Amino acid sequence: MREFFRIIFGVNMVLLALLAISFTVIEPGSGAYVVAVLSLGIIAVTLAIVSALLYVDWRGLNPR
Repeated sequence: MREFFRIIFGVNMVLLALLAISFTVIEPGSGAYVVAVLSLGIIAVTLAIVSALLYVDWRGLNPR
């Protein structure tokens, strides 16, 4: 399970980097800016959850 969370963490970091690059070219107030801000919120929440699960070493439903 830990490997899965590391993969998800890595994917989130790549998406966050791509989003940061896209913020340099979109203009505030446009529809693309709203979508980018909403995406930032979703990525940040997912990153926080995965980070917490990695920190506590959650094993899911597998008790081994």
